Amino acid sequence: KTNSKMNENKKIIFCLGIMHNAIRKIADAKFMEIHHELSGMYVLILLYLEQQEQEHKKVFQKDLEQEFQISKATVSRILSRMEKKNLVRRKGNVGDARFKWIIMTEYARKMLPDLKKVEEQLECTILDGFSQGDKGILLNYIAKMEHNLWKSDK
Repeated sequence: KTNSKMNENKKIIFCLGIMHNAIRKIADAKFMEIHHELSGMYVLILLYLEQQEQEHKKVFQKDLEQEFQISKATVSRILSRMEKKNLVRRKGNVGDARFKWIIMTEYARKMLPDLKKVEEQLECTILDGFSQGDKGILLNYIAKMEHNLWKSDK
């Protein structure tokens, strides 16, 4: 029975991996139609920055590390590339120069409506045929899986 359960879990993990890759591939292609140098992670960061901005919150590099579960070095590299592409700026903190908050440029801000439209279309495509109840159940399952991952990482 244990072996059967492990095989079942491997199938789920395998399917999730394939879904992740397919979503990124399709999303990246759509985002690059808007701007030839946009990747999914850049878009996720821009959308996150906008969300935090609407809540009047400043975003620091460590916030991105935590939100996207990526290393300090990876975030730093992504932000450097995003700065070169004129998507974000890092602005010094008066209280502590070591901490710089991340600000979206006007150039990036102008792309937001198109980026949101692609994000919405992709979500509608993926969830076609799902009821609101199905979507709620799916979100609960995803939250449980995420919780289990962080619990096992400790």
